[in-house]
Amino acid sequence: MGGGGGGGGGGGGGGGGGGWVPGPKCSSSDGSCTAGGKPISLSDKSVHSAGVTFSNSYGSGSASGNVYYGPYTLAGSTTKKGYFGVTTKEAGFDFQAQGLLGLSFSFGSAIPNGVTSSVGQVPIVALGLKSFGFYLSNAADGDTGVFTTNGHDASHVSGGFSYEAINTSPGYWSFDVSSGQYGVGSNTTGDLSDSGSVTSAIADTGTTLLILPTNVASAIWQAIGATDDGSGTASIDCSAAESGPDVSFTFSQTAYAVPASDYVLSNGDGTCITGFSGGAENNGVSIFGDIFLRTWYSFYDIANTRIGFAKALHP
Repeated sequence: MGGGGGGGGGGGGGGGGGGWVPGPKCSSSDGSCTAGGKPISLSDKSVHSAGVTFSNSYGSGSASGNVYYGPYTLAGSTTKKGYFGVTTKEAGFDFQAQGLLGLSFSFGSAIPNGVTSSVGQVPIVALGLKSFGFYLSNAADGDTGVFTTNGHDASHVSGGFSYEAINTSPGYWSFDVSSGQYGVGSNTTGDLSDSGSVTSAIADTGTTLLILPTNVASAIWQAIGATDDGSGTASIDCSAAESGPDVSFTFSQTAYAVPASDYVLSNGDGTCITGFSGGAENNGVSIFGDIFLRTWYSFYDIANTRIGFAKALHP
């Protein structure tokens, strides 16, 4: 099985445990199964069925199918004992994605029911990863994001890293924000945890928005001139991408500013929304998705159980 581009990354476990790819019998009503290219062939004698199924739902899609194990290659590294999902149904992945890769911190949380380590391993273990880094491209450099294994891409980093200790128990790349603050422009606006209702955050490249406690998101919308649209985010004048204030998040005494050019998102029809969404209290965790991770290069340090952020260097 050749390694291709995955649709997700640093946050969670991915479908089928370590991730999934479209299968030869995959069906979808929106073209998801073939959007990323040719489905995997299961005729290779090195690919074996694990005898179990998987079914995953995401914020904007779903995937289900069967779990297999065998060799695969990712970023130049090859494993002989990895397992992965092969989809029979997909929805919401009708873009150039050849599947989804899960790089969960906790090995156990990513293992599908019925699969043992004697059959296959999650990607972090199977590939012998000690660390990895993500550079997410923006409009200026197009489709040129970079995933780096066992290190980071220094050409896309400006300055040094600031680190957060990882809480390994949930299985995600989760860190503490109980003392965190958020601000708009030069003003410190309030408590990032919303008075302790949400004290942890996840860094997740598989999530587009920055999902915050509803009270925090609402305060940010008001401060940047956005209007709640009733769908979990807020509409904003597209001109704010050029003139809007930075929105900053501070944890462990380090401030991380996100410029308006990164948080004002076009709908493609002349209207725009913000990249800030409420609802984090529903799951007990904030999610720092691509809105944050595009501005801040993320380095996932497995060996030292920490995650680092440094200013991403864009053209």
